[in-house]
Amino acid sequence: MTKQTTLLLPSTRRLRQLGATLGLCLVLAAPVTFGASLLAGFDAYEKGEFSVALQQFRALAEEGEEEAQYNLALMYEQGLGTPADPLEAARWFSAAAQQGSASAQYRLAMLYDRGEGVSEDAREASKWLERAAAQGHRTAQFTLGAHYYSGRGVARDFGRALHWYRQAAEQGHASAQFSLGVLYEGGKGTAQDFAEARRWYRMAAEQGHPGAQNNLGAMHLLGKGGEPDAVQAYMWFSIASVRGQGETGLQLATEQMTLDQIEQAKVMAQRWLKGRAY
Repeated sequence: MTKQTTLLLPSTRRLRQLGATLGLCLVLAAPVTFGASLLAGFDAYEKGEFSVALQQFRALAEEGEEEAQYNLALMYEQGLGTPADPLEAARWFSAAAQQGSASAQYRLAMLYDRGEGVSEDAREASKWLERAAAQGHRTAQFTLGAHYYSGRGVARDFGRALHWYRQAAEQGHASAQFSLGVLYEGGKGTAQDFAEARRWYRMAAEQGHPGAQNNLGAMHLLGKGGEPDAVQAYMWFSIASVRGQGETGLQLATEQMTLDQIEQAKVMAQRWLKGRAY
């Protein structure tokens, strides 16, 4: 089954709420306003009437409506109401991106990154990531940080990687928080700071990032950024092991713990997992 990505940008959602509040009457065959037409497309999508939604969005997209262009591109990308068509997806993401849609800019960047519907071009991908990131798109910020970290499409620059990881991390992006922790722990792009690394690892770990959970466990075990604490270390290693990480850390922590401490750590881990339906 094709995984569906939710259509519509926030402003359209607000428009839909407004339409409901005003008792807006939607007529699929002959929408009387732009709002009605866009809402008709969204409602058709919600009902699974993808070919109708596609027609509604296409009509508006061809008139230059940014949100319709973005939604139309999503439907071509996913093959909803039409066979999947990367070329058409790229065309409409590009149209919306050029009008300033951060979401379209990010998705267009990913098409260039993968070479889908366009020739693979890491430099072009980075260009569009920069535009989306500058508008506050947190996934674009994280991805741009990764480009700077690895030197993909841009000159490798740990300082710029740190900047963009931080922008995304402050918006709650778990992978960015983890990556920021890695930079602080390794002293890349910034002075080495174990306490700051631990702080960002914890934020990501609390969101369920297994790499951060494993690294946080290691910092507790080794006393990086704070006092050594084998019980906390075991707890985080145990939590990380649910997602395939932390096994080596568990073995190392066990060597430093009493049976009572191990039992305490297991209870703490189970309580954490249960509280998050992990």
